[in-house]
Amino acid sequence: MDTALPDEHRAIRDPVNEFCETEIEPIAQFVEAEYRFPSDIFEQFAGLETLGAPVTETNGGFGEGALPSTLGQS
Repeated sequence: MDTALPDEHRAIRDPVNEFCETEIEPIAQFVEAEYRFPSDIFEQFAGLETLGAPVTETNGGFGEGALPSTLGQS
């Protein structure tokens, strides 16, 4: 059984992982201590265009399945 991710799924996962490592990890303790997530970070994350993955295209999303949606939120 081949468990490797297809290129289009890696194209979602890799930028999200990089964003989390560079933008979120350095402020993670602050986020936990303050019980809030900075809106500017959320706006930057939204720029990765993964937040609408599971939403149908007719409703403004990308119409992706569960796996791309999960990869975009990892």
